[in-house]
Amino acid sequence: MTDQSGTVLGVIPTSKDVAALRTSLAASQKQITDATTQMQQVSQMTDQLKTRLDATTQTLAASQAALTNVNTMQTQISALQSQIATIQTSHAADLAARDKQIADMTASLNNAQTQLATVASLKTQVANLTKKIG
Repeated sequence: MTDQSGTVLGVIPTSKDVAALRTSLAASQKQITDATTQMQQVSQMTDQLKTRLDATTQTLAASQAALTNVNTMQTQISALQSQIATIQTSHAADLAARDKQIADMTASLNNAQTQLATVASLKTQVANLTKKIG
């Protein structure tokens, strides 16, 4: 199409050009629909991944609390083991002191029995001498 001076104002497409444009438009619309579907699928997958990530984060937080409790218990067990070792050492020392006291008392008792036997012997001798003298 041209104006009075011969300048081209536009082109009137032929039916072949219109058909090609319609085919191109239909293909573009299908690409847009396919891309939209893919974007929706990606969005759904992203939401699913976010949900899984949130659940994993919560599980991890719970696990961290459990690990903290385990570490606390291990520290307490170590402290108790140290206390038990100290008590065992103290108990062993107390038993050794008691055994020494028993040994000392046994020795004193044996000495006292020996002295009593000597006194009894001397008493018998004094009685015999008294009879002889008197």
